[in-house]
Amino acid sequence: MSTDMILGYLLGLQAEMQPTPDLVGSIIGIILLAIWIVVTILLWRDIKEVTIDDTAKILWVMFLLLPIISWIAYYLVLKK
Repeated sequence: MSTDMILGYLLGLQAEMQPTPDLVGSIIGIILLAIWIVVTILLWRDIKEVTIDDTAKILWVMFLLLPIISWIAYYLVLKK
């Protein structure tokens, strides 16, 4: 077997393993990620006006929202 045949075989296997992403799911996932980033930036702008307790609450909310957004993006993009 030549190197070109082996490389072609491996690339063919890789192409078969990767499903094509759903365009609608990709767009929704990107929009949700952008919204999460914008909300985080807007909350960090007001960081000087809030107390430390409020800051901790804001961070926990952002960390709790990230897995939810990631799960939605995963479900819409990879699950068909």
